[in-house]
Amino acid sequence: MRLESVFRMLLDGIPLLLIAAALILSIFAVGYLLIYRVMMKGTKRVKFSKVLWVLLLVGYLGVLCMVTLLRPGEGWHAGRIYPLFYSYKSAWHSFNVMEWRNLILNIAMFVPFGFLLPMSFVFFQKFWRTYLAGFLVTLGIETTQLIFKMGVVECDDVFNNFLGAMIGYGFYAIVRLIVELVKKRRVSVGKTLAFQIPLLGTVAAFSIIFAVYDGKELGNLRLYSVEPVTGFEIISHKEYSADTKKGMVYKAYILDKNRADKMAEEFFAGISSVIDETRNDYYDETAVYYTTDSRDLWIDYIGPTYHYTDFNVGFGNEEVAVEENATDGEILNVLHRYGVLVPKDIEFSTNGDGIYYITVNHSLENGKLYDGVVHCTYYKNGVLGNINNSMICAEPYKEFDLISEQEAYEKICNGEIRILMSDEEKVPIDIWDVELSYELDTKGFYQPVYVFKASAGNWELGIEVPAVRQ
Repeated sequence: MRLESVFRMLLDGIPLLLIAAALILSIFAVGYLLIYRVMMKGTKRVKFSKVLWVLLLVGYLGVLCMVTLLRPGEGWHAGRIYPLFYSYKSAWHSFNVMEWRNLILNIAMFVPFGFLLPMSFVFFQKFWRTYLAGFLVTLGIETTQLIFKMGVVECDDVFNNFLGAMIGYGFYAIVRLIVELVKKRRVSVGKTLAFQIPLLGTVAAFSIIFAVYDGKELGNLRLYSVEPVTGFEIISHKEYSADTKKGMVYKAYILDKNRADKMAEEFFAGISSVIDETRNDYYDETAVYYTTDSRDLWIDYIGPTYHYTDFNVGFGNEEVAVEENATDGEILNVLHRYGVLVPKDIEFSTNGDGIYYITVNHSLENGKLYDGVVHCTYYKNGVLGNINNSMICAEPYKEFDLISEQEAYEKICNGEIRILMSDEEKVPIDIWDVELSYELDTKGFYQPVYVFKASAGNWELGIEVPAVRQ
């Protein structure tokens, strides 16, 4: 679950949690003070600190239920079981900040469980009992999600949550050590240090993963399959070349927050619009800008690519109609007015609906590679209602050895490559041609990839295989 979704659910559930806490405290007060102490003349006292720990544990368990069980299923993913380390492999291939953050969040989510349980109950001060309780609770959550199709069921969640409970117990062991030292009792420092192994191992594992990624010259491509692709019959009557060759890798431009701000300022200044800086939003890979006159701009840091929308036209304003018969020269001129520059070698197309496409296919101009599509909606008043600029501008970086077409085809047959098609259809995939193209990796490099053109029933597919020899 995304971190912002968790926070949103917590904020929505705070009133309910406060009511539940007040109810639990009232039941305890009646049960202990009235029934036990007054009516039954009980003499055993309950420490306030113990009550506080139990209340904290109950409150935490309520939050845990909110973020795991009291949420809707996730579409076609709901009820599906993902194997162990599936999410780690997915995070590695995409190397997306959000995916790594979610993994860490799933570990951190059970740290309070491992800490509060032994703090609340003497029975769970034995480490193995807390470990077992953590495993059973997370297993119960995943089983409930599976039965009622309440969300994605991942073995990694059980692993991460159990690891979090172990780390939480390690924190409890440190607190217990400090208390025993203050009371000048005999303690085992070595045992306390042993309980920190889960935390140290987790930190070491993530550090190694990020260090290995940082040491890679090129980034990762999202083309490899996380688990073997099975269930498809691969057919091809074409002979693929076994010859190897070299291919140029290009480096696309990457923005940071400040450069994205400058790009947005220059873009809106060119159309006499002013950014409302109080509404700027910054995400892991995208910056979003809104103006004082109902326009927005979404800039992707890598590329950079962007999407612009003018809400003053095309959204309920029926007096402005789209221009259906503009020429390529007219569209290029208006794009230039909006600061969009394209190379000379382009393909121009439109469906006659006011939406125009400028396509650039691996065009080399002034030592730079241009590749991608710019499409826009043009209105009769000379205004662009939106611009979707996915064109990459990249500079030559370095030549690399490429695998052969035959090797790339074998990767598809071996199930190593992702195929964007449901394996439930069991339709044979007929591959009939291959060409060399480019794909943007996670570090902003524009890498050569083989694109195998295929058909499966009524579907046409483009199966991409990384071409750079690893």
